[in-house]
Amino acid sequence: MTKVLIILVSLAIILGIIAFVIVFSPGTYNLVSSPQASSTSSGTLSFNGLANSTGTPGGGNNASSGGAFTNNGSNSTDIFTSAYSYPYVMSWNEGQNDFSVTGAAMQNGTLSLALKIQIGNLGGCIPIDLRLVTDESGDVMPPVQATFSFPDTGSCTATPNATYQNQIVTFSMPQSAPSPYLFTTGGTSNQFFQISTTTDNGIQISLPGTSG
Repeated sequence: MTKVLIILVSLAIILGIIAFVIVFSPGTYNLVSSPQASSTSSGTLSFNGLANSTGTPGGGNNASSGGAFTNNGSNSTDIFTSAYSYPYVMSWNEGQNDFSVTGAAMQNGTLSLALKIQIGNLGGCIPIDLRLVTDESGDVMPPVQATFSFPDTGSCTATPNATYQNQIVTFSMPQSAPSPYLFTTGGTSNQFFQISTTTDNGIQISLPGTSG
């Protein structure tokens, strides 16, 4: 009986040591996955886990570029991507709803912005008011998609008090559009911001009259 107890106690100690090593050993778990944008067969960008609200701030944009995404395209030098950490450079509100740009990607003349949208108490259909300013006369161009499509409703109708991540708004950039590209949030907020590419294949967001 004594031998059995000794064996059982020894096994318990060994299992406890193994459990401790598994839980606390560095590098055992990847607790934070890197946001990724990949190139699909059609040449467009798809986003996975783009929103990054807790990453280490870098530069004036709190942007993480280059290594923050894995570019699987055949010519990665033509892909520009960045994810942005809180506090976001570009945030605005329309009524009870708050919007933030959490990431951006550009490839083959197409610019995609990832938005985080926090819905107020009313919900309802949320319009896409973002516009690209195409020339010095102030002409604007809408994005490719006419409305949002929220995952829980399948339409532009948002659930009150919900938070939606990675709502992608895509623009087909005209060659005549001056760089840095100027955007307006539209709506009643009507705030302006600029977007430009960086030498390390990132995307910088700045406010007019400021630098990143």
